[in-house]
Amino acid sequence: MNAKISYHYQKNFADFKMERMHTHDKGNFEVMYIKGGNCTVATPFGEHRLSAGEFILLGNECPHLLEAQNATILNIEFYIKAGDINIDSVMREYPELYDIFEQRALSLSDKSEVFSALLSLVSELRVNGEGLCSELLFKRLLIEIARTYKKRESPSEHYVRAAIDYIDAHFCERLSVSDVAREVGINRSYLQSLFKSATGKTILEYINSLRIAKACFIMKNTDLSVVDIALDCGFASRQHFMYIFKAQTGMTARQYRGGNKDYERE
Repeated sequence: MNAKISYHYQKNFADFKMERMHTHDKGNFEVMYIKGGNCTVATPFGEHRLSAGEFILLGNECPHLLEAQNATILNIEFYIKAGDINIDSVMREYPELYDIFEQRALSLSDKSEVFSALLSLVSELRVNGEGLCSELLFKRLLIEIARTYKKRESPSEHYVRAAIDYIDAHFCERLSVSDVAREVGINRSYLQSLFKSATGKTILEYINSLRIAKACFIMKNTDLSVVDIALDCGFASRQHFMYIFKAQTGMTARQYRGGNKDYERE
């Protein structure tokens, strides 16, 4: 099997949305890697929300629409079954590529060296164009994509990771289990079960552990009152904060602060 590189770029997108769906020619594939920021790739078969360290491979004449927000994207397009780059040895060594090339839209989190391989390839093409070095780097890119594909997350791992990412970014806000499940896109009870199995904690236990960790940092480094700390860390009331704090640390806020500061009434 042969291949041919047809297009490549590295661009910064401040606020970008394609006006209409784009479809590649038959046998034409595109790798879009998110170096920074966020973007959404919409297809007739589903929507892919991508952030730094993730990439998508589009192929099999899949229509797609890109919307990017402050994103830096590395991109390469190539044809298979056409061109001068012989990839038979790579395909034999990594038969996962046959499955990959059957996909219409495959999004993955980089678990190998896809970014390094793609950046090296795009840089080589910019400076020296096509040649032996770019051919070798292209083969390396295919290998790293295959390795990442082999290490890809199961659907349950994906949901748990998405939940953790969302909680980590929003735990200081008013946040419920239903909010997290809605963001992840699955049933609340199902997410609870997956999360507990993967982390050993319920979603609320995980949220509260983050809030208490932040509260401890604030108490050690500021003179803020317990009421202010509770609100800053996402608790609805001082009483609820004090209850969770005692349950997780085994002491009151005053005891944690050393017992010699009167920032709270207990």
